[in-house]
Amino acid sequence: MPLFDFGKKKEEIIAVFDIGSDSVGGMIIKINSESDPEIIASVRNPVNFLFDINFPAFWRCARNAVKKTASQLLKFSPVPPDRVLCVFSSPWFISQTRIISVRKNEPFEISKDFFEKLLDEEIEIF
Repeated sequence: MPLFDFGKKKEEIIAVFDIGSDSVGGMIIKINSESDPEIIASVRNPVNFLFDINFPAFWRCARNAVKKTASQLLKFSPVPPDRVLCVFSSPWFISQTRIISVRKNEPFEISKDFFEKLLDEEIEIF
């Protein structure tokens, strides 16, 4: 379902999180099918690093920053969010560029299912 697909609802509240290596940001956005999106609140919290870095400590600090950001955002939201969008920066994802080449002897339709199947196959290979 697309982020801005309203379906039957006229208005939606969306929470957006930007989770990075040194901070966690968040926004509450009100989206209305009849007007421009409105940012209700925006916060950013640092991931408090320890001098002796190890992954369990880093993970704990990042989780705490996400929890703090979410609790701050909920104070500004008139209602619980209808959707949540998370954007992950390094080190929370693995980036890999792939070139996919498809050749078939017979005509074929390029559809959403076609792309989903290709992506599933590439994920399996990765």
